[in-house]
Amino acid sequence: GYNAFNGKTYMTGVNLPSGIVELGHDCFNGCKRLTALTLPSTVETFGRSALSCPSLEVIWVPASRQDLVKSALKSSYMDVDRIVILEPGEPVVMQWITEDDGHGGLILKGIKPKSFGVADLVVPAQIGGKNVTALGNDAFERASRITSLTLPDTVTSIGSWCFYGCYCMTNLVLGAGIE
Repeated sequence: GYNAFNGKTYMTGVNLPSGIVELGHDCFNGCKRLTALTLPSTVETFGRSALSCPSLEVIWVPASRQDLVKSALKSSYMDVDRIVILEPGEPVVMQWITEDDGHGGLILKGIKPKSFGVADLVVPAQIGGKNVTALGNDAFERASRITSLTLPDTVTSIGSWCFYGCYCMTNLVLGAGIE
């Protein structure tokens, strides 16, 4: 219903049972720690901003409802590219988010999902045959599970706010490319 979970700041995951047909307006508004959501195949409609939850990173939903969920995320002003949408039971696998640097290399823009990431992360020197040359602004922002991060020698610059909110990070190993 309308505002069903509004303000439930303690929730980190929600598994909605079969039979739920609609998620009402602002259903998850204010759920600041909600990172994972499982939706049943029975969901048919989403109210205004039903999935407006900036911390949301992973949604498990049957393939038959994934386009509907993507549409609901867009209408909730959520960045669909930052959310991993999986079929029920499918494991979460970390993904690199990159963009071309304009010089034949890549800027690492981030990882998804951030809260499901590994504790000890090593950034590869290459992704898809291209050198990783920079960490973009906010690349690891709020990647709360990373305790140690190692950068390759190919990385020569680190963007603003790159590690903001990485409260568990205790070890950062810079490659030779950072002066």
